[in-house]
Amino acid sequence: MLSGCRSFDKVAGGLEEGTITTVYGPESSGRTTFCMMASHTCAMLGKKVAYITCEKLSMERLKQICSEDFETVASRVNFAFPRTIDGLERAIKNAKKIEGVGLFIVDPVNIYYWLEQNKENVFIRSLAEIEMFVKERKIPALLTAQTYEKEREIEPFGFNDIKRVSKLMVELSSRGGKRYMRLTKGGERSLRVEYTMGKRGLI
Repeated sequence: MLSGCRSFDKVAGGLEEGTITTVYGPESSGRTTFCMMASHTCAMLGKKVAYITCEKLSMERLKQICSEDFETVASRVNFAFPRTIDGLERAIKNAKKIEGVGLFIVDPVNIYYWLEQNKENVFIRSLAEIEMFVKERKIPALLTAQTYEKEREIEPFGFNDIKRVSKLMVELSSRGGKRYMRLTKGGERSLRVEYTMGKRGLI
Protein backbone atom coordinates (compact mmCIF):
# COMPACT_ATOMS: atom_id res chain seq x y z
CA MET A 1 0.00 0.00 0.00
CA LEU A 2 1.37 3.41 -0.92
CA SER A 3 2.03 5.70 2.05
CA GLY A 4 1.20 8.92 0.25
CA CYS A 5 4.76 10.18 0.72
CA ARG A 6 6.38 10.25 -2.72
CA SER A 7 9.96 10.18 -1.39
CA PHE A 8 9.26 7.08 0.70
CA ASP A 9 7.14 5.27 -1.88
CA LYS A 10 9.77 5.81 -4.59
CA VAL A 11 12.48 4.13 -2.51
CA ALA A 12 10.50 1.57 -0.50
CA GLY A 13 7.63 0.85 -2.88
CA GLY A 14 5.07 1.66 -0.19
CA LEU A 15 4.06 -0.03 3.07
CA GLU A 16 4.42 -3.78 2.72
CA GLU A 17 1.44 -5.98 3.61
CA GLY A 18 1.88 -8.27 6.59
CA THR A 19 4.90 -6.38 7.92
CA ILE A 20 5.77 -3.59 10.35
CA THR A 21 7.40 -0.33 9.26
CA THR A 22 8.74 1.89 12.05
CA VAL A 23 9.29 5.60 11.46
CA TYR A 24 11.43 7.37 14.05
CA GLY A 25 12.96 10.79 14.47
CA PRO A 26 13.07 13.86 16.72
CA GLU A 27 10.10 16.07 17.51
CA SER A 28 8.59 17.84 14.48
CA SER A 29 10.39 15.54 12.03
CA GLY A 30 7.09 14.42 10.48
CA ARG A 31 6.31 11.10 12.19
CA THR A 32 2.63 11.83 12.85
CA THR A 33 2.25 13.58 9.50
CA PHE A 34 3.51 10.39 7.83
CA CYS A 35 0.82 8.41 9.70
CA MET A 36 -1.90 10.85 8.67
CA MET A 37 -0.84 10.63 5.02
CA ALA A 38 -0.91 6.83 5.13
CA SER A 39 -4.34 6.97 6.80
CA HIS A 40 -5.59 9.22 4.00
CA THR A 41 -4.34 6.83 1.33
CA CYS A 42 -5.82 3.76 3.05
CA ALA A 43 -9.21 5.39 3.69
CA MET A 44 -9.52 6.51 0.07
CA LEU A 45 -9.04 2.88 -0.95
CA GLY A 46 -12.25 2.17 0.98
CA LYS A 47 -10.53 0.51 3.93
CA LYS A 48 -10.51 1.34 7.64
CA VAL A 49 -7.56 2.42 9.76
CA ALA A 50 -6.94 1.37 13.37
CA TYR A 51 -5.02 4.36 14.78
CA ILE A 52 -3.71 4.08 18.35
CA THR A 53 -2.11 7.07 20.04
CA CYS A 54 -1.76 8.54 23.52
CA GLU A 55 -1.10 12.01 22.16
CA LYS A 56 -3.56 14.71 21.17
CA LEU A 57 -3.96 14.75 17.41
CA SER A 58 -4.52 17.92 15.42
CA MET A 59 -7.67 17.54 13.36
CA GLU A 60 -6.70 20.77 11.61
CA ARG A 61 -3.50 19.10 10.44
CA LEU A 62 -5.48 16.09 9.22
CA LYS A 63 -7.80 18.46 7.33
CA GLN A 64 -4.79 20.10 5.65
CA ILE A 65 -3.50 16.73 4.51
CA CYS A 66 -6.83 15.28 3.41
CA SER A 67 -8.34 18.49 2.04
CA GLU A 68 -11.72 17.72 0.43
CA ASP A 69 -11.42 14.06 1.49
CA PHE A 70 -11.40 14.89 5.21
CA GLU A 71 -14.95 13.76 6.06
CA THR A 72 -14.46 10.45 4.27
CA VAL A 73 -11.12 9.83 5.96
CA ALA A 74 -12.41 10.80 9.42
CA SER A 75 -15.28 8.33 9.08
CA ARG A 76 -12.90 5.46 8.27
CA VAL A 77 -10.21 6.04 10.91
CA ASN A 78 -10.90 4.35 14.25
CA PHE A 79 -8.97 6.24 16.93
CA ALA A 80 -8.03 4.80 20.33
CA PHE A 81 -6.22 6.81 23.04
CA PRO A 82 -4.78 4.42 25.65
CA ARG A 83 -2.66 6.04 28.38
CA THR A 84 -1.02 2.91 29.79
CA ILE A 85 0.69 -0.20 28.48
CA ASP A 86 -2.30 -2.27 29.64
CA GLY A 87 -4.54 0.11 27.69
CA LEU A 88 -2.37 -0.46 24.63
CA GLU A 89 -2.96 -4.21 24.94
CA ARG A 90 -6.72 -3.65 25.09
CA ALA A 91 -6.60 -1.29 22.10
CA ILE A 92 -4.76 -3.91 20.04
CA LYS A 93 -7.40 -6.50 20.92
CA ASN A 94 -10.18 -4.07 19.96
CA ALA A 95 -8.44 -3.30 16.65
CA LYS A 96 -8.66 -6.97 15.78
CA LYS A 97 -12.45 -6.68 15.89
CA ILE A 98 -12.62 -3.94 13.25
CA GLU A 99 -14.04 -5.21 9.97
CA GLY A 100 -12.29 -4.10 6.81
CA VAL A 101 -9.18 -2.70 8.49
CA GLY A 102 -6.43 -2.05 5.97
CA LEU A 103 -3.81 -0.29 8.10
CA PHE A 104 -2.73 -0.52 11.74
CA ILE A 105 -0.95 2.43 13.40
CA VAL A 106 0.57 3.09 16.84
CA ASP A 107 1.93 6.64 17.13
CA PRO A 108 4.27 6.64 19.03
CA VAL A 109 4.63 3.05 20.19
CA ASN A 110 7.62 3.45 22.47
CA ILE A 111 6.03 6.05 24.73
CA TYR A 112 4.51 3.04 26.48
CA TYR A 113 8.01 1.60 26.88
CA TRP A 114 9.50 4.50 28.82
CA LEU A 115 6.35 5.46 30.72
CA GLU A 116 6.17 2.00 32.31
CA GLN A 117 9.59 0.41 32.06
CA ASN A 118 8.74 -1.99 34.87
CA LYS A 119 6.33 -3.57 32.36
CA GLU A 120 8.84 -4.11 29.57
CA ASN A 121 7.59 -7.68 29.18
CA VAL A 122 4.11 -6.33 28.41
CA PHE A 123 5.61 -3.95 25.82
CA ILE A 124 7.41 -6.84 24.12
CA ARG A 125 4.23 -8.90 24.19
CA SER A 126 2.28 -6.02 22.62
CA LEU A 127 4.80 -5.78 19.78
CA ALA A 128 4.47 -9.51 19.19
CA GLU A 129 0.65 -9.16 19.13
CA ILE A 130 0.91 -6.44 16.50
CA GLU A 131 3.28 -8.56 14.42
CA MET A 132 0.95 -11.58 14.50
CA PHE A 133 -2.13 -9.44 13.82
CA VAL A 134 -0.79 -7.85 10.64
CA LYS A 135 0.59 -11.14 9.37
CA GLU A 136 -2.79 -12.83 9.84
CA ARG A 137 -4.71 -9.98 8.19
CA LYS A 138 -2.03 -9.36 5.55
CA ILE A 139 -2.09 -5.62 6.18
CA PRO A 140 0.73 -3.16 6.86
CA ALA A 141 1.49 -1.80 10.32
CA LEU A 142 3.01 1.62 10.80
CA LEU A 143 4.67 2.39 14.13
CA THR A 144 6.37 5.63 15.10
CA ALA A 145 8.98 6.06 17.80
CA GLN A 146 10.41 8.89 19.85
CA THR A 147 14.19 9.08 19.94
CA TYR A 148 17.26 9.98 21.95
CA GLU A 149 20.80 10.73 20.83
CA LYS A 150 23.45 8.04 21.26
CA GLU A 151 27.02 8.60 20.06
CA ARG A 152 25.84 11.27 17.58
CA GLU A 153 23.20 8.91 16.21
CA ILE A 154 19.51 8.98 17.02
CA GLU A 155 17.81 5.84 18.22
CA PRO A 156 14.28 5.06 19.42
CA PHE A 157 13.65 4.12 23.03
CA GLY A 158 13.26 0.32 23.11
CA PHE A 159 15.30 0.15 19.89
CA ASN A 160 16.21 -3.55 20.01
CA ASP A 161 12.64 -4.69 20.75
CA ILE A 162 11.18 -2.50 18.00
CA LYS A 163 13.89 -3.47 15.50
CA ARG A 164 13.21 -7.16 16.16
CA VAL A 165 9.63 -6.94 14.83
CA SER A 166 10.11 -4.26 12.15
CA LYS A 167 10.93 -5.27 8.61
CA LEU A 168 11.73 -1.67 7.71
CA MET A 169 13.10 1.16 9.88
CA VAL A 170 12.81 4.73 8.60
CA GLU A 171 14.88 7.45 10.27
CA LEU A 172 13.76 11.06 9.77
CA SER A 173 16.38 13.72 10.40
CA SER A 174 17.45 17.23 9.40
CA ARG A 175 20.90 18.64 8.64
CA GLY A 176 21.95 21.97 7.24
CA GLY A 177 18.35 23.10 6.89
CA LYS A 178 17.40 20.04 4.81
CA ARG A 179 15.30 17.02 5.78
CA TYR A 180 16.35 13.42 5.11
CA MET A 181 14.94 9.94 5.52
CA ARG A 182 17.19 6.91 5.76
CA LEU A 183 15.80 3.40 5.36
CA THR A 184 17.17 0.30 7.05
CA LYS A 185 15.98 -3.10 5.86
CA GLY A 186 17.48 -6.37 7.02
CA GLY A 187 20.21 -4.46 8.83
CA GLU A 188 21.34 -2.72 5.63
CA ARG A 189 20.94 1.05 5.29
CA SER A 190 20.08 2.68 2.01
CA LEU A 191 21.29 6.07 0.85
CA ARG A 192 19.63 9.05 2.48
CA VAL A 193 16.66 10.47 0.59
CA GLU A 194 15.81 14.15 0.84
CA TYR A 195 12.22 15.16 1.59
CA THR A 196 10.35 18.37 2.29
CA MET A 197 7.44 19.20 4.59
CA GLY A 198 4.49 21.05 3.13
CA LYS A 199 0.87 21.72 4.02
CA ARG A 200 -0.18 18.42 2.45
CA GLY A 201 2.56 16.49 4.27
CA LEU A 202 5.93 14.95 3.44
CA ILE A 203 7.03 15.19 -0.18
